[in-house]
Amino acid sequence: MGKKLTMNALLRDSEKEKAYKLRKDGKIPAIVYQRGSSSLSIALDSKEFFKTFHGHVAENVLIDLKFADAPDKEKTVIIKDFQKNPVKEEFLHIDFIEIHAGEKLSTHIPIHLKGKPVGVAKGGILEHTLRELYIECLPKDIPSDIVIDITNLDSGHSIHVRDLDISAEIKVLTPTDTTVVAVAVLKKAEETEEAEGEIVAEAPKEPEVIKKEKEEQNK
Repeated sequence: MGKKLTMNALLRDSEKEKAYKLRKDGKIPAIVYQRGSSSLSIALDSKEFFKTFHGHVAENVLIDLKFADAPDKEKTVIIKDFQKNPVKEEFLHIDFIEIHAGEKLSTHIPIHLKGKPVGVAKGGILEHTLRELYIECLPKDIPSDIVIDITNLDSGHSIHVRDLDISAEIKVLTPTDTTVVAVAVLKKAEETEEAEGEIVAEAPKEPEVIKKEKEEQNK
């Protein structure tokens, strides 16, 4: 199971408490989307949120929202989306989705690589093309990440989604033929020069019509 965090939150009146004022007071405006019910407007402490996630949010983290002023409103959620100021590294808005223990959900799981491929030692280039896996499962089965040992990955070889060792409780939504990681073969300089030479040698000849016109002019 993936991480589970606890975070303090405050209920807010979306009509009266403007977003810019909340941010000025050190809070992040946020919304909790609830299935079968209207959304819940809340606010989070900006410093606590940044410290909890170290500035990098993750979709697969379960969060227990605690409301000191309304204990009956406590929710278990995951982050659906967020807005962030790229210059000041400040979170401007967070969207949450409420989840329930017995209901499956869809989320993205980070993919991490372990080891140095033998193909890289031979001069190949490592290409990590898929960094997240899209899955569906119960909240209790959400993994914190997917770790792939690439030590034995040779030049010209690759690992696809279908090759991953995934728990039976998890349904993978990413297409199975998607390449996750590969070691590309680096062509040698002499091979490139030979290829270029072949291209020059096979340059097309002048069209027959133009050739005949030149011969007539030289008579």
